[in-house]
Amino acid sequence: MDSPQRAEDPLPQALDDMLAVLQDEGFSPQEAKAHQGKARYAAEAFREGWREARDKQAYTRSHYGAFSESIPALLASQESAGIVPECISWLSRRCCIGDTLKLLFRYMPLWARQMPAERITETLESLVASESNTPGYLGAYAGVLDSVLGKHAAPFHEIASRKGYLPLQLAGLAVSRLPGKGAAQARALLSLDDPLETDAIRAVRHVDHRIGCCPDTEGTYERVFREGGFNYGDCALISKGGEALALMKFTGEYRSMLALRTVRDTQGRHPLVFGALYGTNASFESHVRDAYKAQGKWARVEIEGLDVFPLRLMYTDGVPSRFAQGLDMLRDRAAHLKGMREMRP
Repeated sequence: MDSPQRAEDPLPQALDDMLAVLQDEGFSPQEAKAHQGKARYAAEAFREGWREARDKQAYTRSHYGAFSESIPALLASQESAGIVPECISWLSRRCCIGDTLKLLFRYMPLWARQMPAERITETLESLVASESNTPGYLGAYAGVLDSVLGKHAAPFHEIASRKGYLPLQLAGLAVSRLPGKGAAQARALLSLDDPLETDAIRAVRHVDHRIGCCPDTEGTYERVFREGGFNYGDCALISKGGEALALMKFTGEYRSMLALRTVRDTQGRHPLVFGALYGTNASFESHVRDAYKAQGKWARVEIEGLDVFPLRLMYTDGVPSRFAQGLDMLRDRAAHLKGMREMRP
C-alpha cells in the first residue's frame, strides 16, 4: 500500500512571493532579502509554538501582532490555514499599533488570495471608517486594489480621488480604470501638460529614508522661482535626454521634488504628474546634492532612470481635500513652471 503523500510545504513559495512584493514596493534586493530572512525565522518560531498551544487562534493572533512584518510567511503556514480572514480582521482593528496599516496594504496581494471578495471589501470598509490614513493607502495601492477586487474596487478608488490622492492613484493605475468624478479630475490634471512617454521613471511605495513635505512647501518652491530673491535657483533640475522632468529644492526641511513634466509609461500609468510632489531614495538625493554643490544654482543632473515616491499635489497646503484649489493654482502657474524646465545652469 502506498503511504499517503505529505502536503507540500507552502512556506518557500510564500517567501518567494514576499520577495516579489517587496521588490515591487521599491525595496532594494538587499533590503528585501533581509525582510525575507526575518519572515522565515518568525514562521519557524510560530510553527514550533503553535503545535503546543491550546488556543490555536489566540496564539496565531498574538504572532500576527508580534511579527507583523512576517504576515506572508504566517499566511502560508499550513497551521494557520482556515483562520486567515479572522486574523486579518483582527489585525485591521489594531492599525493604531506600529506599521500595521501599511503592512496590511503592502501584503494584500498575498492575504487576499485566502479571502473571498466580500470579506476583503468588509475589511477595507472597516479601515476607511476607523483609520484616517486609509484614503492615502487606497490611493497608493490603487493598482493592487484593482487587481485584487476588479470592478469592486471602484468605491475605494472614489474615496481616494475625493480626498485628493490622484497623483498616487495615477502612479499605479491607468485613467481608464478610475470611476466617475475621479476620472474627470484626473483628465483635468493631466491636461496641464503633454505627457512624455517612457518606462524609465518608476513609482514606488518605499524609499530608504524619511521623506515628506515641509510645512511651507509651496512657499519654499515659490522662493526658488522668485527672481532676485535670496533662494532664487537654489535647486537642481532632474533631466532625461536634456529635458528637465523635475526640480529638487535645497531650501526647507525636506528635499522633495516638484514634477515639471507629466510622464506616462507603456501601461498607461503616470509615475510623474505635472505639479505633484515626490520623494526619492537617499543615494539619489545625495547625488543631486553633490551636483548642486559643484554647479551651484540651477544645477543639472542627467538620469537614465529614477524611482519616485508620490507625495501629494502642489498647492493643496497638505490638505488633500483642497484638490480643486490646487488645480486652479497650477493652471495659474503652469507657464511659469514650464519655464523652469527651460532653465540652464
